Amino acid sequence: PLSVVETIGAYTSPALPVALPVSMLELTASANASGLSATPLPGEPITFSFVLSNPGEATLTNVSIASSIPGLGIDYVWPGAPGVLAPGETASALSGLSIAAL
Repeated sequence: PLSVVETIGAYTSPALPVALPVSMLELTASANASGLSATPLPGEPITFSFVLSNPGEATLTNVSIASSIPGLGIDYVWPGAPGVLAPGETASALSGLSIAAL
């Protein structure tokens, strides 16, 4: 825990605890493969959906999704400034890929 100590002249106050806002980020991801046939073929689509939520007490900045999937471009819908989620805010994102030939 963080505490604050104040010194005035020869008097030093006792340490007082300081409550810091809690930072939290929730991510929900899903994939929609309804466009795939029973045996997926090259070029068939998969759509990825993401929901980013800030249930914490602090505003989050520089929020983004990183993926190890090559070519996964992500389109965001922000409630305000891009990459910023205030407490209680939610952003959504979509991405799509096509099945590659093996």
